[in-house]
Amino acid sequence: MKDEYFKQRDSSQERSSLAKGFKTMINNAKINSLARTIDLLPLLFLSKSVVPESEYNKILLGIYSKLNKDIHKGLNLQLEDELKLVLEKLDAVKEGFIMLYANDNATAEDKECSILAELAQVEHILNRSLGDINKIVVSQWLEYEKTAKSIIKSNGN
Repeated sequence: MKDEYFKQRDSSQERSSLAKGFKTMINNAKINSLARTIDLLPLLFLSKSVVPESEYNKILLGIYSKLNKDIHKGLNLQLEDELKLVLEKLDAVKEGFIMLYANDNATAEDKECSILAELAQVEHILNRSLGDINKIVVSQWLEYEKTAKSIIKSNGN
């Protein structure tokens, strides 16, 4: 219902909300990718003595290049970096993304509360319960909003 609601309202605020949701999704994917990389890099470093050096360097360079390009440009991981330094950098970036993710989630929860507050206001103005918001059709909700606004306008509030 929310997607259709945003589509019918087509406001910059709604588009911004969808963009923030997309940004949060990308942020979450980066956190997961960093966590997996932090877990797997020590295993790769252990295989250094078993794998031919050229092949090992090629794999490690590919991983670092992807991380530098797709996860965070400021990582600047180099082939010569020691494992401890690489893991510290990755962990610091991961923690930064976790903080961003937490802030984005707090904003999403605030948005959900504001939707419920808006529902309560409309119910109060219309002097009736609208029931389960998830069962309300978007066009129906827009009419409820429109009716509530016209009641407010006619009462001079």
